[in-house]
Amino acid sequence: YSHQEVKWYEGFTNSFAQVFIRNNHRLELIFSDLHPDIDNSSAAARYDSLLNRILLKEDYYWPLSQFQMKPVAELLKARMNSKLSYLFHEVSHAELDFLVEESATNTDHQIWLYLNNPVKKWIQKIKPQASTRKVIDELFAYFRQELIRQMTIDFNNIITTNGINPFTFDCQNTPRIINTVHRLPNNEKSKLQIPSIFNSENQDLRLYFDRMENFVVYFNGHGLPISFKQDSFLYDVIVNLWLHFLDVYDPPTNTIEMVERLNSSDSIYFRAVQKCRAKISL
Repeated sequence: YSHQEVKWYEGFTNSFAQVFIRNNHRLELIFSDLHPDIDNSSAAARYDSLLNRILLKEDYYWPLSQFQMKPVAELLKARMNSKLSYLFHEVSHAELDFLVEESATNTDHQIWLYLNNPVKKWIQKIKPQASTRKVIDELFAYFRQELIRQMTIDFNNIITTNGINPFTFDCQNTPRIINTVHRLPNNEKSKLQIPSIFNSENQDLRLYFDRMENFVVYFNGHGLPISFKQDSFLYDVIVNLWLHFLDVYDPPTNTIEMVERLNSSDSIYFRAVQKCRAKISL
């Protein structure tokens, strides 16, 4: 890898990947050819399948000497964290081409066979004029986009519910937070807590894929609704894509596991909550 590519990879994995996923090596394989995006589109990133490279908009990396993606904390301050799901959408296109199609792992081989047998037949039946490869490619990417969107929503909810402003990292120790922290065991007072500790909502064990909403796969100017909540076949498709994602990336699967990641000693969010809790008379 060139110096620029390694710096970009380091910036990505030291922020986004350490919270959301653990398999940094897989990202390193995907990010083998990265370039600034010089077009005028509003997209955060795009994948050039002809040249096999990911193009990234300049708002998302440090300029000048280092082609390095801005850490999540910087994206949060600029209120650009909503774009993370779009960035992963483009990463997924590269992953399908670079790794899944080439059967980099046994799990990649299994999902590739699944996509090119029952899923391909389903596409041919409902969209006979469409390129099945194009639809499969976008289905894979839009699934990842919606999944990461749900994980990002949960991530933001965890941070804000624990009294941290996600844009400025300022402390917001409300009376509810203060009263709840006082009731916690001493070894938990300075840690991020699951949101249900502070309020009545309880999705802590609900898997992220199960929180996903029905979504639309767009290809060549057309839209294909993926109403998997009402369709047993599509639900099976989503489950298979989720299991593949679990195997190759080892992400947190629910809120409890996400909080565990955020409470790691090298997490900037763990340091932030310690700073905020220090302002409460424990």
